[in-house]
Amino acid sequence: MLQQIYNGINLKIIFFVACLEPGRDGVGDYTRILAEALTKLGHTITLLALNDQFVTKEIAVKQNIDTFNLEVIRIPACLNESMRFKRAKAWITLYDPEWISLQFVIFSFHKKGLPFNLCNQLKVLVKGRKFHIMFHELWVGMTNDSGKKMILWGWVQKQIIRNLLLKLKPLLIHTQSQIYQAQLTKLGFLTMYLPLFGNIPVINQYSSVAPVDKLPSKDISFVLFGSIHPGAPVETLVNDLANYTKEYNVYVSLKIVGRNGTEQAKWIKIWKSAGFNIEISGELSAENVSEILSNSTFGITTTPIALAEKSGTIAAMKEHGLKVLCVSLPWQLRHSLSFAAPAGIMEYNGYNLNEILNCKFKLPVGSPIKIIAEQLIADFRNAV
Repeated sequence: MLQQIYNGINLKIIFFVACLEPGRDGVGDYTRILAEALTKLGHTITLLALNDQFVTKEIAVKQNIDTFNLEVIRIPACLNESMRFKRAKAWITLYDPEWISLQFVIFSFHKKGLPFNLCNQLKVLVKGRKFHIMFHELWVGMTNDSGKKMILWGWVQKQIIRNLLLKLKPLLIHTQSQIYQAQLTKLGFLTMYLPLFGNIPVINQYSSVAPVDKLPSKDISFVLFGSIHPGAPVETLVNDLANYTKEYNVYVSLKIVGRNGTEQAKWIKIWKSAGFNIEISGELSAENVSEILSNSTFGITTTPIALAEKSGTIAAMKEHGLKVLCVSLPWQLRHSLSFAAPAGIMEYNGYNLNEILNCKFKLPVGSPIKIIAEQLIADFRNAV
């Protein structure tokens, strides 16, 4: 039986998140996918949303995964803080988990990202349990262009995080960002790296992606998936692409997928002004997004390369075999920290378009979720 996998030990884990509304909370979606993978490995998993904005009454349901049940509990944000944590305590007592895992985003527990009471509330919940934190976000004001207000704000958030770690003493700390790992190490806390997986399953792992060894003779289809951040040098990119198409006689197109924000209109205008074809797909089913990704040549992201490891949309593009072109504002930390550029992501600097479009390496198609779930379980076991 699956429960007998991994030295015969079945772990019981409760994951704390803020919200579990499908498609509306990136960390909630991430945790649900991870929980499903862990359930398939034979572990007993409960998801508990502590501050769910999308429900008005407490919801508890069972989701069947490969004959095992995944418990999903959603405590509404409309309840006062004391009542929400009281209800969470009741569920912990009922399920009696070995591990409690907090999926941490500081703004999820306070609208200004200043949850001063979170440590005290969690201390009651995790008492007598093995405690784990996965940091999806840290503090604001990290970059050189941060103003005094943001720097002060971030300093306060840093003290909240430091206090939480000192008082709750987690046995295990993870993050999916090398930058965050270095920041937490500077605070004095050993932090392990757990890579991110994509948020769009690969529907057809054998679909035809434009082979890189035939570029530049092949037409190039770009896909921009997810939020478009302001300040990305789209004008420079489009001008370079216009010159590239003339030199190599190729056809360039762009599909924009998902919720993109207010910058979408700017991208549409600039791409159309160059005579390039552009298609706005909006929000689609996971199956339709997978089809688009599978049949594109390159992905585009406006997320800075230093933060690319945190993006589920970038991970999804890579899992569909796409190399990702990073077109973003410069992002420099106030305090220098080294990191390695993630595989498959290339930073556009205004001069290297030919090099990027003619790169020869290929990415494997498929999700690493099972490997990541196994790594998490191994880290849990090694932490005790």
